[in-house]
Amino acid sequence: MRIKSILVSLALLLLASMAFGDSVTIDLANSVDDTEARRRSDEAGQGTNFYAAPATQFGHLKVGGFDYDSWNYTRFALSIPRASKITAANLSFKSFNTRAQTFNTTVYGLLDDSKWRGVDGFHTDNYADAVALNVISHMSTSVAWNNVAGWTADNWYDSPDISALLQDMIHEMGGTDEYNPLDSEDKYVGLKIDEGDGIWVPTASDWRVRAPYSYDTSAANAAELDISFEPWGEIRTANGMKYDSDCDCYRYFDY
Repeated sequence: MRIKSILVSLALLLLASMAFGDSVTIDLANSVDDTEARRRSDEAGQGTNFYAAPATQFGHLKVGGFDYDSWNYTRFALSIPRASKITAANLSFKSFNTRAQTFNTTVYGLLDDSKWRGVDGFHTDNYADAVALNVISHMSTSVAWNNVAGWTADNWYDSPDISALLQDMIHEMGGTDEYNPLDSEDKYVGLKIDEGDGIWVPTASDWRVRAPYSYDTSAANAAELDISFEPWGEIRTANGMKYDSDCDCYRYFDY
């Protein structure tokens, strides 16, 4: 009777945990987890992969008399169950500088190309320049980030909710892109913020661009991914996941 009581208590605790869900903040882990692709707007040249730059910008700016577009790339190593229901998610950035003007941009989920999920990430060994980075395919799902408000240096700012995008990335991609929290490479999800509709204006303070701190400048100030999720009735510990030949996937014990 005592054993049965203990089992019932454990089951109730598990159900309570599943009902209320969980949340986690994922930090960038090393230098190759973020980068900026920058290329002249007139498409001359291959552009530059600024993976070790002080900031990883997105938007439009002017350097040396030329107009440039910038794209922000990040990747995050997740450990949440693949069958999870994502209830909320957003990117958080700490601003490297102050920029006032608003513009519109878009957040995309990257598809696997057998490179950015590996140990070299977004390093120039994988992507020699901006063009090479921008060749990475992305999912059809995207999230509009409209009216990006002005950023003030050393303040934190959040993207819109990207839960629908993240849901597709961990649960519906399939094939070789499939997310697997137990695999050293497939545990990564990759995100891209494009150059948006920003245009250059005469003073630097009015550039339609945002500059998050890069990991290389400060790991503590680098981008974060905040996720709230429900495990859809499955155990959330990595040790509980086992291979299921019926679906050719890793699954958790069901109750």
